[in-house]
Amino acid sequence: MRFRAKFQGHQLAAAVVWLGVSCAWIHKPNADPAIRGAYLVSGILWLLIGISCLANYFFTWLEIDAVGLIQRRLWSVRVVPWNEITRVGPWQPGKIPANSRRQRSSPRYSANWLSVDYARAAPMSDRGELVFQPAERDALVSALRAHASEADFDLFPVKP
Repeated sequence: MRFRAKFQGHQLAAAVVWLGVSCAWIHKPNADPAIRGAYLVSGILWLLIGISCLANYFFTWLEIDAVGLIQRRLWSVRVVPWNEITRVGPWQPGKIPANSRRQRSSPRYSANWLSVDYARAAPMSDRGELVFQPAERDALVSALRAHASEADFDLFPVKP
């Protein structure tokens, strides 16, 4: 199964609007050259934001396979075997590591983003997390629950 990233329609719409405003200012006949240059740079930046929004949607996804969870981003591929997944839950921006002395009164959770923590045993030990904003979050969580039976599922109730 393949799960795509959530499409950022509002970001693409903002990029198109600001790209249009920039093009209008560039083609204005009696505009100041400095302002015209600023809008040219702004238009180029908004064009790049729009391209990255489309590229993120079409070239980033998670796959559920017999081998494990596969994350594809453009030309990089990361495979996490099912027995190495330790936690599945909402992503916590600015998460404080467990061995830190700092305390946070209440954790902040990002409801749209999903975090999959994994840990590899020796001799090639590794730890990390995959952060993803899936379009079909509940379907992805249920598929992960079916395959990664040893993982902890934080804040996701079991559906009958």
